[in-house]
Amino acid sequence: MNNDNYIRTPETPNIDIEYKKAETLKSIKELSLPNEAEEFYLKTGRSPETLIWYSRITAYSIFSNPSSKDSFRKEALQLVEALDERGYIRHDITPASFAIQQLYWKAFGRVSQPVAIEQLNNESYESFKNPSAQLVERVDTYLHDMLTSREYEVVSAVAGYKDGKPKTYAELAKKMELSEEHVEKLDKIALRKLTRYAGFQLIFMEANELEEEAKAVFNELRELNRRKAELRRKYRVLAKQTVSWPDGLAELFEGDIFENVDILELGLDFKAYSALRRADINTIEDILLCGDWSDFHNQIVFSPNVKTEIEEKMRERGYENFTIK
Repeated sequence: MNNDNYIRTPETPNIDIEYKKAETLKSIKELSLPNEAEEFYLKTGRSPETLIWYSRITAYSIFSNPSSKDSFRKEALQLVEALDERGYIRHDITPASFAIQQLYWKAFGRVSQPVAIEQLNNESYESFKNPSAQLVERVDTYLHDMLTSREYEVVSAVAGYKDGKPKTYAELAKKMELSEEHVEKLDKIALRKLTRYAGFQLIFMEANELEEEAKAVFNELRELNRRKAELRRKYRVLAKQTVSWPDGLAELFEGDIFENVDILELGLDFKAYSALRRADINTIEDILLCGDWSDFHNQIVFSPNVKTEIEEKMRERGYENFTIK
């Protein structure tokens, strides 16, 4: 054995060796370890499957951080090398394998897939499937569309989903020439945006799950349209009546509350238009039906100037008392 190179890197995988299941190794003696290493592991009394799992964790740690190799005892590295040569070590499971699920977990606090090697065991390690290239591309496209360039840089680097090497706030602060507090704030803003919109969750659904979700949304929209048509009829009748409206109700009838018109029609400046799009507010009706604007006040893009711009354009359209609270 070459003691200077105990473990190959993921870039030089053992592609000619078929990966084996842990249950196929009946005895450590089958590995032809050096005498000292074999005696050491026989004395531990641990089963071959247990030793294989510890070795898989060790290999993953070294793949993730090659400098950590020096922290493992010689016998551990010899065992990993022997198992690797016989096809028990996967080279395609790296931090990048879990990064996208970690990003989802940070945003929503729940996942259906493992977010760390420690959540696996021999059986799940052997059947583990990496995220597809299509999923990685969909996530990347969505992040680019939803986040500012700085938010994207921070959240993708912290998760490490592109290169499998998560970065700390301190590392990013130095690279971006920002304070750690600013980097942390950008990360939190980005995660808040991902949490708010359902699109990010839908990306992770399988085809059959998406089909079921689409059917459910379609049925809800059909019922909503039926209900809106009914409310339109009642509204038109009420709007013609000369009565004393309760406080606040008169304002409701100053314009058409069912203006399903794109916000482009308002003629907003770029910042205001972008702020509404990022908030998934796409029509004038969406603006009118948005009762709580507090979430948007915490976003950098939703500045006082943006607020004023939206209010003025809405008032020009006929909503004289429109105010963002």
